[in-house]
Amino acid sequence: MKVDVYVVSAFCKNKSGGNLAERVNEFGGISQNLMRNKELLQTVLPSLRADEKFAETYKEMKPIMVNCPIDVWGGKQDSIAHDKLLKWLELTSNPGEFYLFDGGHFFAQDCEEEVIGRLLERIVLSFE
Repeated sequence: MKVDVYVVSAFCKNKSGGNLAERVNEFGGISQNLMRNKELLQTVLPSLRADEKFAETYKEMKPIMVNCPIDVWGGKQDSIAHDKLLKWLELTSNPGEFYLFDGGHFFAQDCEEEVIGRLLERIVLSFE
């Protein structure tokens, strides 16, 4: 089975056009307030650049099957197709859950309380 890093191609597309912050913002990852605050934006750009470097240098390896649950979460409005997210469940013989939150690629920011609540539920269930 082939598992791609689906965000890589979308994140790195059009590298010649626009700056890194604008590319990340295509996914809804940077608030307009942050985009306007150049000084604060400069403090987060190193982390974003590290993520981009990882995406650019990612080398696909043979997938390793695991015997533990994998929970796959996504955003209902994300540009990454939900069927591609579901492929992560093919890497385990003990599937977890597939769940879509309201929001886009950065759904954890959009639905922070719901994400934390769901995470805590899943942790508690893992000990039962």
